[in-house]
Amino acid sequence: MKPHITNISTQKGKEIVEYIYHRNPEKFILIQIGANDGWMCDRMYEFVNKYDPKAIMLEPIPCYFEVLKSNYKNNKNLIFEQLALDVESGEKTMHYIPEQCFIDGEVSFRLEHTPWLIKEHWARGLGSFYEDKNNLGCPELKKFSTTIDVKTTTWDELFKRHKITSEHNLVVQTDCEGHDYQLLKSFDFNKVEPLAYISEIYAAVRYPLSHPRYKPHPTHGRVEYKQEGGLYTVEDEIAACEIFSNHGYALFRENDLFAVKKDILKNENIIF
Repeated sequence: MKPHITNISTQKGKEIVEYIYHRNPEKFILIQIGANDGWMCDRMYEFVNKYDPKAIMLEPIPCYFEVLKSNYKNNKNLIFEQLALDVESGEKTMHYIPEQCFIDGEVSFRLEHTPWLIKEHWARGLGSFYEDKNNLGCPELKKFSTTIDVKTTTWDELFKRHKITSEHNLVVQTDCEGHDYQLLKSFDFNKVEPLAYISEIYAAVRYPLSHPRYKPHPTHGRVEYKQEGGLYTVEDEIAACEIFSNHGYALFRENDLFAVKKDILKNENIIF
């Protein structure tokens, strides 16, 4: 049985992050895993540019890592690491579409009727350890996809390198296209307790009809709908919620899974 998850707006999620920051800006740290270019579909972009908080951003794919640094070139408190996070350190193969394909306007899938958006295509955020869990599995995107071997690190190595402890007001965001649950399972909450942990873990996914994992709708045939068992299974989502619940987090859904320490919610300014 799924634990209770409260739906919240994107704006409310941003307010929670800002509240954690204002509790003590000197102790605040944001960690973004899979930071991509820092801008596209990223709830943290406005917050980071507004406050320039201390933040550690991991992005393993070189072309996106360079754009990430460029997009935040005026920020003084950011640390960039060209790494992927995994359950062990070493090297691992990633699938992605090179940035130049978007610059050249080659990728138009699902934006054919909005050509002015093509050079800002959402598919630049699909870098993954997995070949077909996300929309990179669609043949319209797969034909542009390539692979690269990237360096990996672990939570423990990352925290030791940056001397992060539970004394910090820590916010974690992972956007790892099918790998978030593995990262959550490897997180040691007994050593470090983020005040908010945001992840992409969601059993529901809307696959295009062309995706090899698309399952025809049981009553409406071949129509797009939110099906279960895409990036994550229902069992993955339930287990993730249990991990958070067992460590004192309240659960919210703002597209992504938004886990917040219950102590934070006692503040009278955070109302749901």
